Amino acid sequence: MNIICIADEDTNIMFGLIGIQGYTLPEMDFKKFKIEFEKILSNKSIDMIIMNEKYLLRFKNYFKVIKSQKFPIIVEIPDIKAPFSADYYNHFIKQYLGLSIGDVK
Repeated sequence: MNIICIADEDTNIMFGLIGIQGYTLPEMDFKKFKIEFEKILSNKSIDMIIMNEKYLLRFKNYFKVIKSQKFPIIVEIPDIKAPFSADYYNHFIKQYLGLSIGDVK
C-alpha cells in the first residue's frame, strides 16, 4: 500500500521517519492548493493520503467531492492547534472498518 502525508512540516518529518513521503501544500490559496493536490491525485499508485485536518476544514466543499470518490482513502489527522474529538474517530472506524468501539473485545 502506497501512503503519503499532506501536512505541516513537523508532521511530515514524523511520518518521514517511518518511510512515508510528505508534502506541504499552500493552505491559504485554494487555486494553488487544488493544482498541487490534483498533481498528487493523478498518481494512481497512491492508495492512502494522511492529511492534516486544516486542509479539509478550509476546503470543505472541495473535499466533499474528493471523499465521495472513496479512492484514494483520505485519513484526517488532528492538527496541533485543533485536535479532533473522540467521536470523530469512532465515526471513522465505523465508516471504513464497519466496527464500532463497543464491537471490539
